[in-house]
Amino acid sequence: MPRRLFFSLSVCLLFPFAPSVRADELADRIDAVINAPVYREARWGILVVDANTGKPVYSRNADQVFAPASTHKLYTCAAALIAFGPDHRFETPVYHWPGGPRPAGRRPGPRRLR
Repeated sequence: MPRRLFFSLSVCLLFPFAPSVRADELADRIDAVINAPVYREARWGILVVDANTGKPVYSRNADQVFAPASTHKLYTCAAALIAFGPDHRFETPVYHWPGGPRPAGRRPGPRRLR
């Protein structure tokens, strides 16, 4: 499923670079993707606007409120990549303190992340 989602997002992101298409042809292309059986449980909110006129070319549930999902993560990851760079590694120290139960093969005591 993630590969299909990535493909769908890629197709949608590439639409601005595609040759100019008529509004009804664009609607048919988008509908073909979002009406596929694999997405029967999905909710879509789409608004395509003509860059020159500002008029809507395609709209589906554009006024609906959606909880951010994977597309929101793309922006967050891109911002972190820009801010920290591709070679940055976050360090998560793990602290141990004695006195807790000892699971088999592990150090005694509970652990916590900081």
